[in-house]
Amino acid sequence: MGWLFLVTTGRKTREPRRTGVFYLEDGPDFVVVASNAGDDVDPKWWRNLEVTPDASVEIGRRTIPVRARRATDEESARLWPRLIAANPDYAAYRAGTTREIPIGILEPRS
Repeated sequence: MGWLFLVTTGRKTREPRRTGVFYLEDGPDFVVVASNAGDDVDPKWWRNLEVTPDASVEIGRRTIPVRARRATDEESARLWPRLIAANPDYAAYRAGTTREIPIGILEPRS
């Protein structure tokens, strides 16, 4: 599990918003978890992506344009074990909230 900066567009302000999130690589895609530390509301960066899915990720000196989408049920079933193995806190977050914690797939754009 690594760390990237996700740059989204604010859903209300339309201003860029830069947030550090953990990620896993899955083929060419970046996988992120909208856990919000187990809070009962989605993080702001996820709500921004729901409105404007085009964003960018910064990893080291690289900036990569991406398009975000929610993982399918099949992808979530495959990815949760990997995510929990990389960060066991995710299991506690899932157990402690009533909401379904979204897994985001950030697909590189050309």
